[in-house]
Amino acid sequence: MRANQNIGMSTFAVMDLPLVQGMDALMNEGFTNIEIMCEGNGLECLDWSLEQMLAIASWSDISITIHAPIKNCNPASDDPTIRETSLTLLKKCLHLAEMWNSPYVLMHLGEHEDQEKGLKNCIHFIEEISQYIPLGTKLVLENVPPKNNLIGVTAKELVQVCSHFQSEKVGVVFDVGHANLVHLEYPVEGLKEVLPWLVGLHVSDNFGQDDNHNLVGEGTVPIVELLKMIEDCKQEVSIILEMRNVEDGVRSREVLFSGLGV
Repeated sequence: MRANQNIGMSTFAVMDLPLVQGMDALMNEGFTNIEIMCEGNGLECLDWSLEQMLAIASWSDISITIHAPIKNCNPASDDPTIRETSLTLLKKCLHLAEMWNSPYVLMHLGEHEDQEKGLKNCIHFIEEISQYIPLGTKLVLENVPPKNNLIGVTAKELVQVCSHFQSEKVGVVFDVGHANLVHLEYPVEGLKEVLPWLVGLHVSDNFGQDDNHNLVGEGTVPIVELLKMIEDCKQEVSIILEMRNVEDGVRSREVLFSGLGV
């Protein structure tokens, strides 16, 4: 597995801008691997017309991945209405992925007061949605911050879901900032567990207290050690910066290039 030297960036940094304008801002800084965060103004793409979707599809030399909505999307829920709403949102994301040849659509597992029941609901949800995953696209799960009732905080939970499917259609994007909030050794511990299913890394920094989305180097995330862990494996791992602003992304890219020996 080798870290993809085409380091990308999430539109999380530009959610205050209209989506296309925000994507332009990232591309103007040389980012050609862009993850659309479907929150804030990023939600607009879920209701784009065919013409708007095709316009983005015509952009050359750019790879687009999609982070499904977090709000109003809860695959772990028992409530049929909430599950149906969640399915509708994921179907829209997967339709965009098909239009744009996206390598992956990312989803959070949601929340449930009973972890095991929540995980079972997530597995059933993925079974339902799997028929809509386009050829060449993976549905990837992300670890989340350690908050009450959230499903998918630990690598063990993600592995439990992925192992159920044993499919190339399902994978993991490991958020190193979220892992750092579990405890300071967990980024390394968690990454080791998910390596067989790893598709990408979400990269930001923090000091283990809050999900600050600091630029790389402003925190305790052991990013150099994490990069070394993925260097000796065979498949590519996408690196997506999840920063509060574009400037921090540019500076973090420089730090990561240095760590990758570029």
